[in-house]
Amino acid sequence: MKNYSIMLFAFILLGCTEFVDDQINQPEGEELVLIYGFISPEEEQIKISVSETKSIFDEDVDFVFGTNEDLIIEDATVALENEDGTSVSLLFDDTLKRYVIQASSFPIEPGNEYRLNVIAKGQSFTATCTIPEGKVEDVVSSLGFKIDEFGQRIENLKVQFEDIRGTNNFYIVGAKYKPIGGTDIETSNAFFGQQRFVTDVTGDGFPVISDGLVSGISDGLEITAQVGHVDELIYRTLLANFINPRRSDDDPFFRPIIPPTNIVGEGSYGVFAGFRLTEKTENVTPD
Repeated sequence: MKNYSIMLFAFILLGCTEFVDDQINQPEGEELVLIYGFISPEEEQIKISVSETKSIFDEDVDFVFGTNEDLIIEDATVALENEDGTSVSLLFDDTLKRYVIQASSFPIEPGNEYRLNVIAKGQSFTATCTIPEGKVEDVVSSLGFKIDEFGQRIENLKVQFEDIRGTNNFYIVGAKYKPIGGTDIETSNAFFGQQRFVTDVTGDGFPVISDGLVSGISDGLEITAQVGHVDELIYRTLLANFINPRRSDDDPFFRPIIPPTNIVGEGSYGVFAGFRLTEKTENVTPD
């Protein structure tokens, strides 16, 4: 996933994908070792973050790294192992504040299982994940107008794709756009809100559609649509990360969503899981 900002995890998946570099919320009131790693055959680097936790309600959580920089654990031992038992160590990158290795030296294959081993603060932690086999085959983008809840005419980007048949699927949708012939400096992220999180609940193999907000569509836009077919753990983690900051202290019925975890080891929290990414760039004019 080449530079996705949102900061998929604000999606689509920037720097690695809006999807992967979103802030990650953590369980309230506990101090734990926090481990996150989302891996994909489409990523050029494998990145694992290891830090100490902050509560999801702490106001000083850093929105780029998911925690204050001084809570990042820089002296952990981090390794990945594939089904053949081949293991590789990841080294801490002081710029990314993550443990990193180039994917070319340790390929991630669809359908294969991978094991993460982390030693931090004198404790050992493990997790396993299986990379989704299916990948969205094609993405269709269209531009137009719609009427919002206030009766205002707004510019709309519709991203549509066919659900992968045969399994229950979870998707995260995003898009970058700029004027046709524009520069990278002019690139913006479409706003999908909660519609970035979609599933195939409407039926196996049915078309899946997400609506986003863009601007300046009159002369057309260069759209780079991105669809992540993700593990359910990633979906639930990023959905919680989207919903929790939008809590209202005045809403007595609001209950934060606690992100899931599959990290094994006392005093740990986080997610190690896989995804596939489909990306398509095209020039689109309004319907």
